[in-house]
Amino acid sequence: MASIAGRGLSTGPRPDGSIHRMLVTRMALAALAASVLVGVLAFFAERRSIGEIAVDRAAVGATALMALLDETRDSSDALDAARVQAALERLKANITVQKNGRFVAASVYDMERRRIAQLEERGHPAFVAGGEAPAADTPPGRASYVYSRPQGIPIVSVLAPITPRAGAQLGWVSGVFAVSDEALAEATARILRRVLISIGIVLATILVVYPIIGRLVQKLQRAGHKLLDSNLDSIAALGSAIAKKDSDTDVHNYRVTIYAARLGEAAGLDGRAMCALMKGAFLHDVGKIGIKDSILLKPGRLDEAEFAEMKKHVQYGLEIVRRSSWLEDAAEVVGGHHEKFDGSGYLGGLRGEAIPINARIFALADVFDALTSRRPYKEPMSYEAAMAVIEKGRASHFDPRLLDLFSSIARPLFEEFGNRDDDGPRAALRSLIDQYFKTDAAILVA
Repeated sequence: MASIAGRGLSTGPRPDGSIHRMLVTRMALAALAASVLVGVLAFFAERRSIGEIAVDRAAVGATALMALLDETRDSSDALDAARVQAALERLKANITVQKNGRFVAASVYDMERRRIAQLEERGHPAFVAGGEAPAADTPPGRASYVYSRPQGIPIVSVLAPITPRAGAQLGWVSGVFAVSDEALAEATARILRRVLISIGIVLATILVVYPIIGRLVQKLQRAGHKLLDSNLDSIAALGSAIAKKDSDTDVHNYRVTIYAARLGEAAGLDGRAMCALMKGAFLHDVGKIGIKDSILLKPGRLDEAEFAEMKKHVQYGLEIVRRSSWLEDAAEVVGGHHEKFDGSGYLGGLRGEAIPINARIFALADVFDALTSRRPYKEPMSYEAAMAVIEKGRASHFDPRLLDLFSSIARPLFEEFGNRDDDGPRAALRSLIDQYFKTDAAILVA
């Protein structure tokens, strides 16, 4: 994309590979999530199915037990323990083991919650794991079950009422149902089939939808890059206009932004903080647009009243950047670049780490570039002289920790960009814009 006079901050369209990677990753995660969800639902469905089989077996057993008791029961409505135990033994001998599993423990209780008969297959692993048939605090009015896996062995604990064809409930049966290996294998196979079907459906949907989403995202990406380039060019135009009014050159903005960005990297700022730092650095003096030329361009020293007026450029700058949601994060530098570490700066007289780190970073970059640059009223200082002046400001003007970091990177920066007034700083800053602004993720989520 063409930029202002070919010298702005925009750099043209960016590759869209990361967008496609993001889409593929998110769709793959969606497929995985759908598969996990289906697998969980299938597991609970199969567990419920097994539980219902056990309840059905218990209900059938209770009905058969009642039929056997009816054959021998006298006129009394009470359950006779000896007859119930004999009927339970006959029932066990007559019931064929089904493929879903069998009861390894069964107890019969009367309405007084007394156990009057029981059968136990003590050698079975499910009995060893689950123990004897559970009792109940109150007589159950309907069949119910609880699924569990003690020691990893699946069992179903069942309660089923004993009720004659006509008459009041006489008691209940409590049992431990051992799920067979065959039933477990079939349930696992059904779960796997459901998961594979869900994956196939999701993948088929992705294959259909992905090209459509990809085209839409590419259009969004191009529109986002155009908008970003417009914003960056606006920053370049505004910053350059102020710089030219103040010092007859705009390259100071490029150099000082590079210095600040490199120090921000050394300080470990994240991507968003770096973007805010670069915007603030480029527009740090935007408020000077509101300062009268008689003060801004005065060749000599400002008197007290003139300096008080000059300081207002910070407030003017804040008012300007805060009118734009995209520039609002530049306010830390615009509003804090004249604060000093000992609290003697302006506008807020902030001290130490109360000064935003972006403002503390920029203060070092700004002073270093001012000292090492040629101005109408002075010659540039050497690297050594400039660093000596800055060192005098340790803990008074500058954050000592940041000053140490800056000292470790300043010489190569000075050798590459010091007092340069050509396109080198512009090209270097465009590279930084590429790195921190013009990524696909930044365009979409900014």
